[in-house]
Amino acid sequence: MYSLDNNTAYHQALMLTIIGIPAFTLLKFYGAILQGFKKFTLAHLPERLLRPLLVIIICLLIWGSTSEIALFSILGSVLGLAFVFGVLFFTISKKEGNKLLDNGPKENYYKASLLLMPFFIFSNLIMRVDGYMLWYFEPPETFAIYAQSMKIASICSIGLILFEYIFTPYLSENKTEQGIAEMSSKMVRQLRQIMFLTLVLFVALAFLGEPILGYFGKSGEVYNTGFIALIILSAAHIVGLSFGPVSNILIVNNQSKKALVFVSVAFGLNILLNLLLIPPLGMNGAAIATAFALIIYKLMAYISVRNGLGYRCAFFEKA
Repeated sequence: MYSLDNNTAYHQALMLTIIGIPAFTLLKFYGAILQGFKKFTLAHLPERLLRPLLVIIICLLIWGSTSEIALFSILGSVLGLAFVFGVLFFTISKKEGNKLLDNGPKENYYKASLLLMPFFIFSNLIMRVDGYMLWYFEPPETFAIYAQSMKIASICSIGLILFEYIFTPYLSENKTEQGIAEMSSKMVRQLRQIMFLTLVLFVALAFLGEPILGYFGKSGEVYNTGFIALIILSAAHIVGLSFGPVSNILIVNNQSKKALVFVSVAFGLNILLNLLLIPPLGMNGAAIATAFALIIYKLMAYISVRNGLGYRCAFFEKA
């Protein structure tokens, strides 16, 4: 795309990343605001809809831009767009928050939103810090291969996303012991169906993942070397799915502090394991570190949800 030497190209890529970080952080905050107001469906829009739109806008704006002055001008434009999106979301959240304050318990929804912000940041960093650290230890080509493996492996997380869309709005209803038992039974039955479909996807990736990776990259780049990392990360997504929507159960039941502690521990563990495993194992070490940290987080959250709140939401629980 650019007729620049490698150092300049990498510098520009870093600048473009810096442009995106403030805007994406704002979108995370808007999502947290909506989660705090118990608007769980709308809370997915900043990440699932607005973030891809901003990525497209950034790409269109930087097409052909080479100077730092132009890049910083683009940063202002992108932040302005993010601010406009924010005004819309704050309007929605305040309107819905007033309804909740008028008709429900007197909760500090903005305080809850601010608490969710670091939780969302750490949750996303768990799945990204391995790439950042791999870039530090390994050549850029290795990072590119690993990033593609991560994207393909994320197909196995679609089941959990759909599961959360379906059940999260109902988790705050009927919190009696009987209501929790009935909801748990429904979740387990639906989770088993979604697990079956996800396992079919995993088997397909096991057979087709290597040739799929082989289609990427320029001549001479061996992207199929990321196949083992792809399988490790895909398996981690499936294990995470098997515990059910534990994060959302904690949030809905005002256990955001616990969720933040769990995800912070997992994030720290991920960094430590990456430091230990990337030098000897490369991208496979990064995949093992992230997979282990993700599973540990899900396990801690599941134990808290099961023993503290009474939800039995894992696929191996009795329906």
